[in-house]
Amino acid sequence: MAGHECRKALQSGGKISRYVVVLACTYLLSAMVLSYAVDVAGLNIFGLGENYGQYREGESVLLWMELFREASLTEVLQWIFLGLSVVLSLYLYRKHKEDLSNPAVWLLLCLGLTLMFFEDSQNWRHRLSGSIGSYLGYDIYSLEFRGSTLRTSIEIIFYAVLGSIMSFSFYKIVTERSNPLKMKAYLCLGYLFYAIAAIGSATRNIEDWYARAGARMLDVLIQGRDLHWGVETLHNEYPLGFWFMDYLLEESLELLGAACILAAVIVFFSQTLTRETNRETDRTEKPTARSTGSPHHGDAV
Repeated sequence: MAGHECRKALQSGGKISRYVVVLACTYLLSAMVLSYAVDVAGLNIFGLGENYGQYREGESVLLWMELFREASLTEVLQWIFLGLSVVLSLYLYRKHKEDLSNPAVWLLLCLGLTLMFFEDSQNWRHRLSGSIGSYLGYDIYSLEFRGSTLRTSIEIIFYAVLGSIMSFSFYKIVTERSNPLKMKAYLCLGYLFYAIAAIGSATRNIEDWYARAGARMLDVLIQGRDLHWGVETLHNEYPLGFWFMDYLLEESLELLGAACILAAVIVFFSQTLTRETNRETDRTEKPTARSTGSPHHGDAV
């Protein structure tokens, strides 16, 4: 009974997909407004002002950094959305291969989503650049290596490989006429958000544009207020402008991208379940129609 109810719920994929995107948007808006209220306006909402928006032990303790840093609630939501996308895509490939116009494309999409999941959760590109840099004799923890052309090139190559996998599967899915339009729209948005985040992250050390862009955004938000922290405040040897881009902006884009991709997979999953249900209904109705429509020999005059 529970399985039937779950199946019925998944068939209404349009509603579930909207809930996923609305959840992501609501969370991000709430986190940003709360961070502004505590870190910039200095309000003590839910007692958060006692612990955040301060400057302790030589370092700023800011709510927006806590909510958007690596392994924060924002990134955990990304992992959940990407993980569910991988599971549903793999399930479609394994259990509903006959409903897929090109099963290999869905397997490729599943591979790309898996790489994205581990890149987000395990920082594979940083591990790769660090391993290569260490092998070549660099001090991988130094600012020189962090901003080096070598590290930037490795990360761009990593994203190029991942982007090629995702772009090919995207092209095949979007150009397939039988796929739902809503699914294609969600997929386009998801890819757009991730593309912006990936390009920004891969090129962030080129002429320090991340730090400069983040500093301008923080200047607009702070508006000359006398706070315990400022644009030039350093955190792990980088100014807060850099972390504003790396944490708040980049993680927000990735969460929106993950939500839209999951919504797209849910829409297609819903359509697949509906097709299967219709086939089962047809198979049960046809024998019934034949048995009721055929006259008995004893009835003939």
